[in-house]
Order: sequence, then structure tokens, then C-alpha cells
Amino acid sequence: MKHSPFPTKLATLVLAIALTSILSAEHLAADFVVDRNDDDGSASACTAAPNDCSLRGALSAAVASAEDDSITFDPGVFSADSFVRLNGRLSVNGGGAISIDGSDARLVTVDAQNSGGVFFVGTAGNLSISNLSITGGNLNLTFGGGIDNRGVLNVSQSTFYNNRGGSGGAIFNNGGSVAISNSTLCSNNSAYGGAYHSVGTAAVTVFRDSTICSNTATYGGGIYVSSGSVSLENTIIANNSGGAGGPDVWRTVNSLGFNLIGNSSGMTFSGANATDRTDVDPMLDPAGLADNGGNSLTVALLPESPAIDTGYSLSEEDQRGATRPVDVPDSADGTGNLADTGAFEVQYEVEEPPTTTFEWGGFRRPIRENHYNLAKAGWLFPVKFSLNGFQGMDILAEGSPTSVKIGCFSRTPIGDPEPIRTHGNPALKYNQGRDFYKMVWKTKRQWRWSCRRLSVTLSDGSVHSADFLFW
Repeated sequence: MKHSPFPTKLATLVLAIALTSILSAEHLAADFVVDRNDDDGSASACTAAPNDCSLRGALSAAVASAEDDSITFDPGVFSADSFVRLNGRLSVNGGGAISIDGSDARLVTVDAQNSGGVFFVGTAGNLSISNLSITGGNLNLTFGGGIDNRGVLNVSQSTFYNNRGGSGGAIFNNGGSVAISNSTLCSNNSAYGGAYHSVGTAAVTVFRDSTICSNTATYGGGIYVSSGSVSLENTIIANNSGGAGGPDVWRTVNSLGFNLIGNSSGMTFSGANATDRTDVDPMLDPAGLADNGGNSLTVALLPESPAIDTGYSLSEEDQRGATRPVDVPDSADGTGNLADTGAFEVQYEVEEPPTTTFEWGGFRRPIRENHYNLAKAGWLFPVKFSLNGFQGMDILAEGSPTSVKIGCFSRTPIGDPEPIRTHGNPALKYNQGRDFYKMVWKTKRQWRWSCRRLSVTLSDGSVHSADFLFW
């Protein structure tokens, strides 16, 4: 008896598909959630179980994967001012694109504790960090106290502070690609480039919507460009110190517009235009880095800062996640889109006047609520009501009182309400002895044998009505 080969082939095909799925599952992109703040590299399981995923463990697992992976932080563990304290530098050199995002937590800080660098990104590395603070990097005689980059590095809504390196206190870029946006690099130190040092003809760097301040170096207190391309857009570089040259920038940077440089000594601005301002004090908050909201420390702008409303940004948020741009009244507007220059966008909210709620004391005679009131068309009719005490004379909403025709049986409004005509000047008076407000309503003769609704709308938004039958 012959057997069809179809079942065997089908089973083989199903098995192959299953094996392929199992093998490929090992290489699928993963979402790692850091749920412990120590530096135990063996904590790399990163399952749903608690306390099995350190930042170092998650990063090593991500680097081992060929796919793009993301690393976030458990907000239950990283609830406020949380530090990940490192015992050695974190390395990214391989795997797919890796992102580390602290936006789910609050003020997550990666601290190298002055025992070495914070991150190393090799030529095969691709790292994005956002909503983090990087501090405590100390590579006094070598490169990049915060980050030594040779590959691809993207930084957004993050802060680098108190990092030290022989070259590039916060970031050293050797031939790699770096994009920094809505970030703050302040209070870092090195011999060359207190905040940033670019080396290598292939090195490409773009700063957007960022603030670089209070850094120190021998050359290039803020930025030192040995070689490569460094471009600036809507960025503040000020209040830095370069002892031998370039207090803010040493050598050439490219302008993409709307930058503010505190001291242009030692720098060349390639492509500078009228939107750039040099040798201008940005008037940063002298308190320096502070918790101004958001997920990382920032430096605020003083109310008189020339950076307010004079920049241009395509971002919808500043470093803190606050709305951008915001037009601040009484600040001179620039030629941009009213964004503030730098990482910090000053917020402005219109102060609403305090809400007043009146206590309605009811209509006074001859008006009765919840009943038809008889009135002779064309006559003057007194409208009296109480607010249980004198509440001032600015109690009526604009256009109030009004009247509108209603169906005499249905009591449904017909047409639009219209402001009533009043008799006397002023129209509204207050009787202190009897505690009521009074207006005199000039009715119309053509209202005879019709019904209308009188509505008194107060400035607190409340509406009080009475219905009338005219004869």
C-alpha cells in the first residue's frame, strides 16, 4: 500500500517553522526594565520578576543582541532622586541601536562616583540616552569623563555635570556621530573642552536647543574643536572658562542660527548670521543647576534674559518636557518662532482673577419664581433680587439681564435672547436698608398677550430666571 508523502512534508514544514521561530525569538528586540539601582552585572535576566535587572545587566544583554533594544527604569524603584552608582564604565560596542530612557522615573542619575568614566561607545556602538543625568565621571588623563564616543551617540533631555576628563569633560567624540538636543552640559572640567571635545576629520556633532555653561578647561571652556564638524542651533554657550584660550569655544564651529555665545574670544563662527548673538550675557540663573521640573536638572533663565522669545526651535518641548515655544509678554520678540534659546523654555500662564460665587437670595416682590408673573405690556416693571448682602456693583455678566420670547404653554424659548431696556441712571441700584438690587425693566407694547422669560446672569456665571405673561 502506497502512502502519500504529503503528511510527512507538512510535518517537516511545521517543525522547520517552529524551530525558526524559536531561534529567531532569541534575536527579537527587547524592552529591558531596570528594577534595581546597584551595579551588579549578573542581574541581566530582566524578566517580570522583581530585582533581576540592573542597568549594567540590561546593557550587556542589549549589546549581546543583534536587534534594537530599549532600556527603561521601573518608576516604583526609581521614584525620586534615584542614583545608579557604577563601579566601572559601561560599554556599548556592538548589538543594534540601544536606547536608555529615564522618562518613566524621576531624576535618574548615573553616577561613576569619580572612579572612572560613565559610558564608552565603541565604533560598533549606537547609543541613545534621554531623560537622564550623567555625573561623577573622572578620567583625568584620558578621554570623555561622561562619555567617550567613537560610534553613534544621541542625547536628548539630559544633563551632564561634575564630570572630568583629560579631553572632553562631559563628552569626547573621536570620529563618531553625535546629536545633542534639549540638554544641559554644565560644571564639567578638562584640559581640552570643559564640556565637549571633537577630534577626527570624520567626527560630526550637532547641538540643538541646548545650554553649555559653567564648564572649565585650559582651552575651550565649553567646546574645543581639534578637528571634525561641530554645528550649533538655538544653543547657549556662556559663563565657561578657558584659562589659556577660548572661554566658551576654541576654534571653529558652524552656525545653524539663533545661538547665543557669552564670550567669542578664541572662536570662529562659520556661517554666522544676524540671528546669532555673540558677547552677550544670557542671564542664566546664578543658582545654576536645579530641579526646575522634568527628569533632569536644568539651568533656568532670569526674567530679563535676552534668550527669552528670541530663538527658533522645532521642538514642542524643552528639556523638562515643558511646552515650547511660549510667548512671554513684555519680552522683546526675535525673528524666530518665539522659542527661548537654549534648553530651558520660560513658561507663562495668565493669572485668572479669583472666582467669586454669589449666594442667590431670590427675586423680591413683585416677581415670583416658578410662577407666571402678570405684567402690562409697555409699562415699567421693577426687577428686584437679593444676594444676601452687598456684593459690589460689578455683579452682572456682560449683556445681562436678557429676555426671550417663550411658548406660553410649553415655556420653550422662541428665538434668541436680547438685553432688556432699562429705566434710570444708573440702571442698577442697591437698597442697603432692605438688602436688594433693583433695575427697572422697560417692557414693549407689542408683547401684549405673549409670554417672555427674564434672565439675570451674574458675573459668577449663575443664571436666575422668571417667566412673565403680558396683557
